[in-house]
Amino acid sequence: MLFLMLRCRLVVLRCGTGDSLFWELRQAVALLRPEQLIILVPADPARYAEFRRRTAGILPHPLPADAADAPARQRIASTITFAYGWHPTVVFLRFRFPWTLLALDTRLGLRLTPALKQLGYRRRQRWARRAEIAGMLIVVGWTAVRIAGIVHDLSGFYRDNGFP
Repeated sequence: MLFLMLRCRLVVLRCGTGDSLFWELRQAVALLRPEQLIILVPADPARYAEFRRRTAGILPHPLPADAADAPARQRIASTITFAYGWHPTVVFLRFRFPWTLLALDTRLGLRLTPALKQLGYRRRQRWARRAEIAGMLIVVGWTAVRIAGIVHDLSGFYRDNGFP
């Protein structure tokens, strides 16, 4: 495990309460540079509060209290990145509608691009990104056609039944 951690350019941990997670976090703080660690924060304030409490003795600076705030039905609320001296920074993953159709890894990549560039991250090939956007546009178009059909059916129903 430690050998793999030393070879990685980036280590991503998800908040939890298991003892092995805190062992991994201790190892990451001891072995990695701060910018090599990213913590995924679930949209569960109780779980994050417990995680935050247990990391107080591991991380030199306390984690922000509001990192688990997220819109409804969003599983990952934010990420926490670290700067020199292990100072935490919250990056919220709030996206408006068509962007929510993108895969989670794409949304993470969009929000974390500045941090990832420091580690030598390169974006995916353009054709892959274009294919993902084309798929998103197909879903949006299909949804618009379905809504138009429902509106058309309702207007016919009201017209046929004598409603003004």
